[in-house]
Amino acid sequence: MMKILRCMALILIYAFSTCAEVRVWTGEDGQRFQGEFLRELLGRIQVRDSKGKLHMISLDKLSKADQIYLQNSVVPEVDITVRKSSFQKPEMEWTISGDKTTLYTCEITIEKESEMDSKAPLTAELYFIADEEDGDNYILIQHESKKFVFSEGNDSEFEWVVRDIPIRRYYAGWAVSSSKWRGGNYLGYIVTVLGPKGNIVAYKTDIGNEEWMSDGVDAAVEKLRKLAYEGRGSVYSRHFDNQIRKSRVPRIKWHKRTSFF
Repeated sequence: MMKILRCMALILIYAFSTCAEVRVWTGEDGQRFQGEFLRELLGRIQVRDSKGKLHMISLDKLSKADQIYLQNSVVPEVDITVRKSSFQKPEMEWTISGDKTTLYTCEITIEKESEMDSKAPLTAELYFIADEEDGDNYILIQHESKKFVFSEGNDSEFEWVVRDIPIRRYYAGWAVSSSKWRGGNYLGYIVTVLGPKGNIVAYKTDIGNEEWMSDGVDAAVEKLRKLAYEGRGSVYSRHFDNQIRKSRVPRIKWHKRTSFF
C-alpha cells in the first residue's frame, strides 16, 4: 500500500545516527566499560554495555577521548527552517510577449539542537520542483548542495541562501492546441541533510501527495539526484514522470496542414 505524505511543510527528523561500534567508555564514577552509544538526552548520553545494561553519563563528565569520538562520529539532531520568497522577473524591451518568469529565493537555516559539539561533516541539499504546464510530468528546476560543519556552541547553526531559481511560464501563440501555455508551475522543494556516509539524517518538504513520493523521501531523493546529474547543463533535460524516470519535453504542434480541396 502506498505511503502518503499527509502534511504540507512536513519535517521528518531522524534520531541520532547510532554508532554500532563498541568501544570503551568512562562513566561518571571513573568506571570503564565496553558499550555502544545510543543517544543524547538532556545533556547526558545513553550507552548500552555488553550485558544490555543502560548507562547515563553527563556530557561534562565524559573523558576527552569520549568527547572527541562523539564529536567526530555522531550526527547531531537538527531542525530545518526554509523561508521561500519570489518575484516576477520584469519584462524588458526584448522580452517575448506573454513570457512570465518567476525567480525564487530559498533561505535555509539548519540549527543544531543537541548540546554536544559536533565536528561531523554534513551536506545540505536542495531540490526545487515544478509541474509541467502542458503535460502530466514534472521538472527538476534546480539541484544544489553545500557541505558544512557546525561551529562550537549550543546555538550553532548553518545558513544557506539559494537565489534566482527560475520557473518560466509563457504563452505560445503559434501553437495549434487548446492549451497554449507552456513551461512550469511551482510544485515544491525538498531540503535534506546528509550525514558523513551520505545517508539522510533530516529533511523538510512542502510537497504533498505526489505519486513519485509514495516510496518515501530517501528513495525519491536518490532518484532525483541521479536525474540531476544525467540532466546536467539544461533544465529541459530534467523532466521526469511519476516514477522519477527521465521524460521528454512536451512537443508543440507548430501548424496545421492546409487543405485546398
